[in-house]
Amino acid sequence: MVTHVFFQPLKFLAQRKSMRELQASQDCSIQRCDGARPICRSCRSKPEQYGDCEYTDSGFTATQILEEKIGLLEARLEELQRAEPTSSLVLHNPYSTPAGSAGPSNLEDASSSLRHELLQVFMSHASVVGLFLEKDRFLTAASRNQLSPSLVHVINLWGATLSTHTRYDEEPLLYQAVQSISLALSNPERQGDAYTHRIMETIQAEHLLSQYFFYKGRVLEGNLHMITAISLVVSTRMHQIGSPSMAGLRSSLLEPPKDAVEEGERVHAFWAVLALNNCWTSIIGSTSNFDCTTNEGNRVDTPWPMDMELYTQEGYRHPPSSRTVLNFAEGVPDSGTSLRSLYAKAALTFEHATTVGSKHIHHVRNQGDVRRTARCFDLMDGVTLRLTSELYLLSGSFRGKDAQLYLTIIVLAHAATMQLHKHFTDIYRTSREKVVTSVKQVMVALRSLDPSSFRFVDPIMAPLSSMSYQLTIAEVDRLRSGSHSSEVLQEMLQLAEGLLNIMTPLASSSPLFATHLAHMRSLNV
Repeated sequence: MVTHVFFQPLKFLAQRKSMRELQASQDCSIQRCDGARPICRSCRSKPEQYGDCEYTDSGFTATQILEEKIGLLEARLEELQRAEPTSSLVLHNPYSTPAGSAGPSNLEDASSSLRHELLQVFMSHASVVGLFLEKDRFLTAASRNQLSPSLVHVINLWGATLSTHTRYDEEPLLYQAVQSISLALSNPERQGDAYTHRIMETIQAEHLLSQYFFYKGRVLEGNLHMITAISLVVSTRMHQIGSPSMAGLRSSLLEPPKDAVEEGERVHAFWAVLALNNCWTSIIGSTSNFDCTTNEGNRVDTPWPMDMELYTQEGYRHPPSSRTVLNFAEGVPDSGTSLRSLYAKAALTFEHATTVGSKHIHHVRNQGDVRRTARCFDLMDGVTLRLTSELYLLSGSFRGKDAQLYLTIIVLAHAATMQLHKHFTDIYRTSREKVVTSVKQVMVALRSLDPSSFRFVDPIMAPLSSMSYQLTIAEVDRLRSGSHSSEVLQEMLQLAEGLLNIMTPLASSSPLFATHLAHMRSLNV
């Protein structure tokens, strides 16, 4: 297996566990692990010595599974990079030094005014690109040159990408970003406040770099960095913030948060990374990197993210939280009404609707399977209905970048309905009607997007728009094959044309949108 340098920090985290996990940890077993759960007495008393306590009697741990996935993806990336030049697949190699640059590329060589300009460009899009750190503290750290190099380089990369005034050579900036992330957690002092901040900034950098690769249509590389980010949040137990089972305990890698803002950043970090994972594992077609629907060790107790301004209020603290995702799936009322909460809910719903819809059609072998999958299908349908109802109660409440994020959430929610029902449109009239209605609602949302007003559109919108188009074409074919009114057929044809028209300007700034637009145009209408 080929190991790229930039994954060494993750390998360090994963190897710390895989080397010591038998029933509990190997180091702990020397001290006679008492088997207490969720954390045994030895690991509880000396977390800095033993690290995170995990049991493997119920199968592989989340970290081990992620480590295996990364190894396979690294090998696949190396295989593609060594492909013959005649291959139809063009793969970029960010791990070699770029040949030349048409503009300032080295951060040390760039003037402070240039760095400030790139930061300002990034900040004007930060809320939609994926900044989850508190903005005022982030900007203060940036002004004092206190941000980690990995995060600085990724911000410069995004600033250059989104700049409308100057054309920058992105490849040298990308090279710097990838290389700096490879060193982000190499500090031998792996504890204390400084290392805690470094971990948080590394997660932020990995999240932003993953978004960059997706935006550029380099999905394999985006997937690699996404898995790195999810592994870091799982390793630091960010899915158990506020959990009663973790009361009085801390992660072996993170110091306790100093205040509500630091806790809020961790809450936002977890949900941002999980949402990215939920969206793209569904699109890629891989199994989830983190199954949070279980009541076992992966159970999410972290509360839904609030608006970051709330965490800055004096005395604010999150109340204890438990079964966050499971309660959402069961329809238990919650306080997750912020845009970031709604995005996370939509992403969760999209991923699980994709899984349930696929299982319902492919994994039914007997009558018992029929009953179980039918119940699961109905429950998932209820989740999608509750989510869309909740979203439409907020219609018209947002402006500017918030409105853009809200529209993305709307599209994700309706895409979840499509994924759940699309396999049954030829069997059940209800499924067909729900798919057609969802496609129409996606079109309404997309029409609200003005490409001239938004320099950046969430890359997940590209495959979701393409999916909507394919389902529209399938409905056109069905209408043509039967005795249906010309008005209904014409409506669907106009819908297909509208989706193409919306994607066309978006394709000019994002290779991912361009790829999906080309695929859409290749389909016969």
